[in-house]
Amino acid sequence: MNVPLKEADKNKVVLVTTTSSPSLDDIRAQLAIKTCLAAREHGYRIIVVEGSPCLEFKMALWRTGATVTDQTERGMGVSRRQTLKAGIATEAEVIAWIEPEKHTLIPLLEPCITPILTKQADVVIPHRQNLDGYPHYQQLSERRGNRELGNITGRPDLDPFFGPRIMSRKAASIMAGYTGQGGKNVYGDKWEILFVPIVWFIKNDMRIESVTVDYHHPPEQLAEDDASMRTKRDEQRTCIVKAMDREAKRLRIKRLFKHV
Repeated sequence: MNVPLKEADKNKVVLVTTTSSPSLDDIRAQLAIKTCLAAREHGYRIIVVEGSPCLEFKMALWRTGATVTDQTERGMGVSRRQTLKAGIATEAEVIAWIEPEKHTLIPLLEPCITPILTKQADVVIPHRQNLDGYPHYQQLSERRGNRELGNITGRPDLDPFFGPRIMSRKAASIMAGYTGQGGKNVYGDKWEILFVPIVWFIKNDMRIESVTVDYHHPPEQLAEDDASMRTKRDEQRTCIVKAMDREAKRLRIKRLFKHV
């Protein structure tokens, strides 16, 4: 049975995320506000690096009690480095990267945080019980992506395409050091920052735990299943798998499973 975190323990945690919404009425903007409100309700600090010019949206985030910082440079990887470094600067023991739309995950974080606080893990990647509620194509894409990454890392138990990463300060610092480069290969600097460092964690014998959560995807995102979004998901999966495969080969990570 999970023991609820005390307030003193929650003070050792900071959630970090990034946003970039064109208007306050945007679906993802509204979900990000819900995430910040959920963080406040459950006693977590949250830092948001915001990259849009929409002052109305920024003010709405600020009113939730979040720490809102303007993005200093363009780029997805850049914004994620900025928010990770902001979290590390708070001296929190646990840095939790949370995708801004996943407000329904906030109440489920305690069992993901506890292994970091108790020094039982360096990284926790939450694992969804199922993908019910996701757009159908996204379900197929993320199952395939997780299977491919499991083959590369030898960790088929992980659910890396879920997105959230709960980390110790050391692990967060390693992730914040990702700049799109890996040896002689130059990887992308979008989604890859959340993935390639997993190979580094494995190489350095860091403890990565999988914690199952009863996550339910926000129903507002069911509409995100048009042709352009499917193309984006294909691009995302292909880029991530290619980068991790190259980095695993560069570091000579032993593969425990054959490709399927």
